[in-house]
Amino acid sequence: MKKLILLCIALSVFVNLGFSASKNAKKKDFTPTENNVRLLSRTITSNKTAVMAHGATGVEFNVSAKKLSVTLIKDSWHRDVRIVAFLNDERIFDEILKEDSKEYVLFDSVEVKTGVVRIVKATEAMMANAGIKKLTTDGEGNITPTAAKKLKIEFLGDSATAAYGVDETNPSVSYRLETQDITKSYAYKVARELDADYSIICGSGWGAYSGWTDGPRKKDTTIPDIYDKVGFGDVMVANVMPGGKKWDFNRFKPDIITILLGANDQSYTKGDPKKCKEFQDGYLKFLYDLRAKNPDAYILCCSGLAPDELKGQIQAALADYKSQTGDNKVDYLYIPLNNGDRDGWGADYHPTDKAYTNAAKVMLPKIKEFLK
Repeated sequence: MKKLILLCIALSVFVNLGFSASKNAKKKDFTPTENNVRLLSRTITSNKTAVMAHGATGVEFNVSAKKLSVTLIKDSWHRDVRIVAFLNDERIFDEILKEDSKEYVLFDSVEVKTGVVRIVKATEAMMANAGIKKLTTDGEGNITPTAAKKLKIEFLGDSATAAYGVDETNPSVSYRLETQDITKSYAYKVARELDADYSIICGSGWGAYSGWTDGPRKKDTTIPDIYDKVGFGDVMVANVMPGGKKWDFNRFKPDIITILLGANDQSYTKGDPKKCKEFQDGYLKFLYDLRAKNPDAYILCCSGLAPDELKGQIQAALADYKSQTGDNKVDYLYIPLNNGDRDGWGADYHPTDKAYTNAAKVMLPKIKEFLK
């Protein structure tokens, strides 16, 4: 009996010691700065925090660890935000951050996991900003920045680029945070297919000359108005205001820029010839600005996917630009309108994941022509 009691005591001590060792195991904290991670798109750092304004901003890094967690923070307006993470292109995390700050476990494994982790904001800039405060591994874990890709593509657009309501199945339902996921957009899909680094600057209701309006022109929600900024608006993250900070165009030099704008501008033009000409001239002016800031990029002007009443003016602006400059590194692409009967509809009759896949298939051959 004594032997049995001693054996039970020994087992109990062993189990308790194991639990205690596991509970108190050492961990390693990493700041999400360029010493440890690669900053994606227009991600910047402030107070040792990776600040995410636009959709698909975030970080990427190589990992070797049994456990990995991330500490996220909200913006100064305390808005909920959707964050997703991938390990070797497999989605391992998809959460709505509801607290001002929270640590999430991305994986916790008996065996060491290795590969590439990408953590990005699925929500567009107008809806919420966020920050990555800290990355944490087990005591033996490590993370290092991934190498930059050879190809760089910038995508400029509106809600059809921002993947507004992509996860919604009822087209009569409007925007919900849970249904926006820019990693399902044609832009993200094209970049992944071409193994390219990306910059995605887009916003729901935004335009090339006027944002969505029921009356006068809305200049403050146009891509040209915020193109030289890190973000949008006067919200703060980690003591920096992305919408008030100038973007350094030397940090990301795109080989290709795609523009898919015009669907919201038509709420201002409404078929009025004078206003349509205003749009055309505004679009032309933006092309000059893009070229000044990106002297070596191919520029692909697109219309379609969403309502395209101004496609004629887009083509005319492009023709004017080419005739005035002799620039042969610009072109036009029409993307067929979303076929809801075939591909379904997202929120407010926006494209679905399937529709974005089809749009990417249309865009890819044209981009590959530029790369020849």
